Amino acid sequence: MSEPSTTAFGRRSQLHAEINPLLDNPDLCLVFPSEVSAGWWRRAAAERSGGAVRALRFAPWDQFKQRAFERRREQRPVNNTLRMLFAHDLLERNRSEELLVRLIAPEYRESSPAFAATLIELLPTLELLLDRVAARQGTVAELNDAATRSLLSDLRLIRNEYQAFLQRHSLFEPGYLKSAERVPDGRFVVLYPEALEDYAEFAEALETMDRVSVRPVPREPARVVLHRFENSVQEIQAALSQIETLLDDEVAQSEIAVTVCEDDRYLTELFSRAAAREIPLQARYGRPLTEHPGGRLMLRIEETAASNFAVDELGTLLLDQGLPIKDRQLAAAVTAFGVAHGCIGGDPPNAAGAWDRAFAADTSRGGSAVASYFRMLRRNITAIRGASDFDGLRAALNRFLSAFLDTDAWDEQGKRTLQWAQDLLAELRRIEHELGIGVSNPWRVFLRLLQTRRYVPLRRNEGIAVYLYRVSAAIAPRHHFVLGASHQATRVAFDRFAYLRPDQKERLGLDERDITADVLRLFSYSGAEVHLSFAGDTFSGRRLAPPLFLREGLIATPDDVTVRELRARDLYRRERAALHDARPEQPSGAPVRRYYRRQLDGLRAAASSGFGAGARELDRKPIADPGLRRRVQERLLHDGRLRLSSTHLRAYEECPFAFLIRHGLGIERVEYQPAAEAPIEIGSLFHRALERLCRAIAGSDPRIRSERLEVYREMARAAVREAVEVDLPGSTGIPPVAVPALQRRMEPALQRFVQGLAERFSGQAIFDIEAWRTAPASDPFDVAGEDDGGSAGGDDRSAGTAGDCERPLLAGKIDLMLQRPSDGGTVVLDYKLGGAPRKGELLALLEPQPTTVPAYQMAVYAVLVQHTQAPMSAALYYSIKETRFIHALGPPAGAGPGGGREKAWVSHERLPDLTAAACEQAARMAAQLRKGRYDEQAAHGSCAGCDLRAVCRRKFFIR
Repeated sequence: MSEPSTTAFGRRSQLHAEINPLLDNPDLCLVFPSEVSAGWWRRAAAERSGGAVRALRFAPWDQFKQRAFERRREQRPVNNTLRMLFAHDLLERNRSEELLVRLIAPEYRESSPAFAATLIELLPTLELLLDRVAARQGTVAELNDAATRSLLSDLRLIRNEYQAFLQRHSLFEPGYLKSAERVPDGRFVVLYPEALEDYAEFAEALETMDRVSVRPVPREPARVVLHRFENSVQEIQAALSQIETLLDDEVAQSEIAVTVCEDDRYLTELFSRAAAREIPLQARYGRPLTEHPGGRLMLRIEETAASNFAVDELGTLLLDQGLPIKDRQLAAAVTAFGVAHGCIGGDPPNAAGAWDRAFAADTSRGGSAVASYFRMLRRNITAIRGASDFDGLRAALNRFLSAFLDTDAWDEQGKRTLQWAQDLLAELRRIEHELGIGVSNPWRVFLRLLQTRRYVPLRRNEGIAVYLYRVSAAIAPRHHFVLGASHQATRVAFDRFAYLRPDQKERLGLDERDITADVLRLFSYSGAEVHLSFAGDTFSGRRLAPPLFLREGLIATPDDVTVRELRARDLYRRERAALHDARPEQPSGAPVRRYYRRQLDGLRAAASSGFGAGARELDRKPIADPGLRRRVQERLLHDGRLRLSSTHLRAYEECPFAFLIRHGLGIERVEYQPAAEAPIEIGSLFHRALERLCRAIAGSDPRIRSERLEVYREMARAAVREAVEVDLPGSTGIPPVAVPALQRRMEPALQRFVQGLAERFSGQAIFDIEAWRTAPASDPFDVAGEDDGGSAGGDDRSAGTAGDCERPLLAGKIDLMLQRPSDGGTVVLDYKLGGAPRKGELLALLEPQPTTVPAYQMAVYAVLVQHTQAPMSAALYYSIKETRFIHALGPPAGAGPGGGREKAWVSHERLPDLTAAACEQAARMAAQLRKGRYDEQAAHGSCAGCDLRAVCRRKFFIR
């Protein structure tokens, strides 16, 4: 090998110089720290020789241990699957027999199976711990205190049970072997074992093996500079820019590798930004099987059953687009049914619950199909969780898959991960049959093993390999990018005795082991060019530099010139600059040589839509087809005339396009998530209770009398009971589990309402309740306008229409109308569950250029009352939440204590101006609807929270 040459990012690695001579000896077996490094050198040896190599010559450490420390041929080594079966059985027994008294406190004994992972973790080190205790029991007095004795008693019981389990099934625990009992044939070189967690336990035994030698990690790190970036985004962008340059220079993808030391968020950002720049990355690491479609299905089944089939979890299973559900329409109908009937609590085991009550109340044909589907689903899932052995679990799972999933329609990843899950189940069945190991809850064991099994996607032939930290130590590609190499992310310390107190571990010589420096030194040599970097500010917080590089003074921060050059390589940044100010940032004046595929697709889409003629855009152009215009208006017609409510007026003012979607076409977003607090449904229930209350008051005596307050209070209690018992079963969206709390909330609210009503409106008569009123959109306070055909406030003045037949109708449902005895004037009350509109929203109607969307409701009510029940006197909101009356229009509205002392927002003298503005808006809106105009700009601020922004694209910016 030639003399190592210094570059901007480091020096050439020594690994080839050390390992290549070893490759020339065909009788030598090389042991690498991981399967990744063994596989890398296996491929490198094949390429170097130009032919085949023996795979057994390149062994990972774990495989070597099994060969070098195997006890007997007739015994098989235990693995985590077998450890799980043992742990589960012991912990299930602990629930009833109380075997463990210290490791699992008595109050948690019922949840013993939840400690399976902890028990599995301590099993391989248990023998070492008890040996240390036995050696020091007489010399360390603190080991004899009551708490420690209790803990050691638990550990000895576990050790004895485990040894009996191993002996019973002809198994052995590799971690319990104290010396080499069988030396394998051949000669071995163990490479860089200091980077391994458990090497110290085997070091002494390895020294006794004549045919085994050790090649240690270099004592000093390579002179590689660790680059410190301001944040992770800069670091990722810099690495991708360098990789892109290498690919442009025709460096092979196989000669580049990436190791990531940071968390999942970092990986997500790396892969996302690489895809945008057409840099092919290939993940060479696994994730728990439950994070992939096949394993996630099992997790969804468990979540659904554990929640007693609550609609939220059921919807997560049935609406998962990654699962090939057979009948998606019926699955969605089941979920929608559960949302509509508030099946949040689901059905408890062996008892009728929300679903059964809902099915009993719904006898429709559609409800029958939904009930049949749900009950079949519940029956199948219950059978899966209740299987008594792995054979039964396999049969129940296959029945479920056949009934509800079209597995042939699954994508490749779905099929592969489902096969992995089924292979695990087959493995458990073989263990059950061959070793006779049975468990009391096969489903729970299967699910927990799925959560520990890591699935590595099938390797493709192309793509730059991306590894997680540590496993890629000792590879030696031409360019190795090690990203996120901060102190926190690269620290490798492990404590296999975490269940002991720090003082106990210290006395037994079981302190935490830290191999951070060894691993980092090995990484500094893992590549011909090693590009090490980290960021001070990451997605998970602030990070510090590793002490190893601080001591060596090998940390550098990219200068401004380097940062500018890296930014200039970002074609997306240059595209944005070009679109923004037509002066794209150019490196040295060089033109843009290319665009990425995504950029080209975006530019083509922009050319055919945003920058070109495009197809029909109803938010930008009127509807030209008269037939389509009529189709939209049909939903708003009444006896051939447009009928508009205050809701329509406000919605059109906020956003004409959203009005078209919601009110013109009747398209609403379907919600599959139930809510215990459904504002619309709860508001409707409050309205029905108030309607019942007011009808009861009017039925007993139309005139409100303050002296009858106690009678009214009893009526309020009865109204709440009737609303809950009669109205609620027919309502939707309010789950039964929320009813008691809702009833407790409604009763005091109605009590405060009747008290305010009796005090403020004593002597006034209830005239009408929940009354629909319609009237032409002409100002009823302008008598001249009525006489001359509406010249003052009708359509003719504002929109150029002619005659009453062209005027729209205004419509509204008024909650409560009272009649004043003094002048026969009508007082309007409108209930609001939350807060009422603000004063400024009502006064906005009187402004020439309002800065907020006006509140039209009270103005429309004034028009309706003046047309149908004149004279209009006053209008008030009643806020149920705030328990107060809010005087909106007219003179003092009440004669009782406190009645009418506050000033109204709009005086009676200004009512003509208010109603004229509302009628003008209705006329203008009607004219626009007749022309098919839904293309006006949305009002300021109305886009916030709108779920149609992705459709109209207004104020919707995509990078």
